[in-house]
Amino acid sequence: MRTVRCLFMMLLLVISVIVFAGAQEIRNPDTFIMGIPNSVETLDLQFMISTATTELSDNVFNSLLDHPNGDMAILIPSLSTLVPTIDNALIVIGEDGMTFITFPIREGVKFHNGDILTPEDVEYTFKRAILVGALYENMSMLTSNLLGSGSFQALVDEVGYAAAFDRLDAAVVVSDNCQPHEHVPLNAPFPVCQ
Repeated sequence: MRTVRCLFMMLLLVISVIVFAGAQEIRNPDTFIMGIPNSVETLDLQFMISTATTELSDNVFNSLLDHPNGDMAILIPSLSTLVPTIDNALIVIGEDGMTFITFPIREGVKFHNGDILTPEDVEYTFKRAILVGALYENMSMLTSNLLGSGSFQALVDEVGYAAAFDRLDAAVVVSDNCQPHEHVPLNAPFPVCQ
């Protein structure tokens, strides 16, 4: 009986040491810390394509539209206040077949440094993704529809830098409407869901 009691006390002592030795002072109680089992190759949104960087980007960055609970068949607003559709007149198809998509930008969204998100920030993100040749799957489709070329570099090779930049500037613009909007005219017909 004494042996069992001694073993029990030793086990209790070992468990206590393990529990209390692992306890550390919380230095930043208002900071979220997330452990990721893989290494993160980049914090550049345009090149985040691995599982580790995608997990990180989902917790740091927002997009214009999102999918509820990962359901890829449904779009919901995120930084845009509405999902563009033909019914709400945020998607307009011209007589020449050119498609215009307008994203009303949610107001009051703050960056980590306190700066307020503007439509110009969204415009910059679109243009930068095209210029640097972002790696995510939809970029080549977007670039083809916006610029009529598979990549910005291919467009430069075809028409030269000045003409390529002019085409890019015309492809993604901030609307003159009184509300903040991002206006994306697509040069080619784009599959649109109503």
